[in-house]
Amino acid sequence: MYTILLDNEMFFDPRIDGYPLGVPKLVREANKIGTLSFTIYPPHPAYGNIAMLTSVFSVLKDGELIYRGRPAYSKRTFKGAIEYKCEEITAIMNDFQFRPTQITGGADELFRQVVASINNRSSVQFALGTVMNPGNIDIKTEYTGHWDALQKYLVAEFGGYIFPQYENNTVTLNWMKEEDLPEAEQVIRFGENMTDMFIEMDSQETFSGIIPIGGKPEGSDEKIDITSVNNGRDVIYNADAVDLYGRREIMKEWPDITDPQELMDTGNAWIRENAIKFRQSVQISAVDLHNANYGIESFSYMHRIKAESTRHGLSERYLLSREEVPLDRPTGTKLTLGTTRRTFSDSLGGTT
Repeated sequence: MYTILLDNEMFFDPRIDGYPLGVPKLVREANKIGTLSFTIYPPHPAYGNIAMLTSVFSVLKDGELIYRGRPAYSKRTFKGAIEYKCEEITAIMNDFQFRPTQITGGADELFRQVVASINNRSSVQFALGTVMNPGNIDIKTEYTGHWDALQKYLVAEFGGYIFPQYENNTVTLNWMKEEDLPEAEQVIRFGENMTDMFIEMDSQETFSGIIPIGGKPEGSDEKIDITSVNNGRDVIYNADAVDLYGRREIMKEWPDITDPQELMDTGNAWIRENAIKFRQSVQISAVDLHNANYGIESFSYMHRIKAESTRHGLSERYLLSREEVPLDRPTGTKLTLGTTRRTFSDSLGGTT
């Protein structure tokens, strides 16, 4: 069951009359700012008391706080009803610009600096939760909103999922790999609670050759390549991939590597791993059986759920990456499990 508070006062409870709302809906999606929308009518006790950008809405699921947001859009109808759309509290991070910053070191350091920066500017404070460190960076950021900075410089480059968790007045911000996210007990099965599915394969990120570029050695203004250790050639090909797909090159940079042989070895390892994989996207739609039977554990947003379908050869866990919840009718909840991964095609051999 879902309830809504407005500035810590009752705003919506399906068990209580006198709080009429039209189509209250919560939408949350991975690496995006969640939304809460509804229509309020004049009989509602809070009608006329909602302040744009400053009122705070809290959504609770079975008594647990799962969302906090602020009204960002409204439209009043001829008969006086007012439609509102709220944005999740993480939108406050884009109220302030993250100043240009030079970051050299672990990617997690940029995450920490962004959070520290917004905490110095915003009345809403963000606590650090689980923060992964997928590798090193050497960049200078540009002026951009704090949330956008996390998406642009971290998620776009390294992947993972940035999402908030709520407890009392604390908003905890996490950056986690998919495989480290919690696992749900309830299973999605074809013929039971699975409503739709598709699997898409894409070759746009499949290459048979790589041009590895390193960093600048001390005392040099030029980045290194592998020509000195690769018979004068700057590219490495996977011979079997060339036979199957033809020649498709990509350039990859490793600014921390200044030795040509180390760069050659790194490039070889990359093309061996990636020449044999396609980009695979899986989307699964399902219903949450908890909404019909409270004895069944509910699905939770950003949890990994096992999906099984003998008919489709499917039996593995996928991220609950999007949920659309009609708060007055939870049985109509739409769940989307989806992930994009690199997956094997055929087994390929050596490089040249």
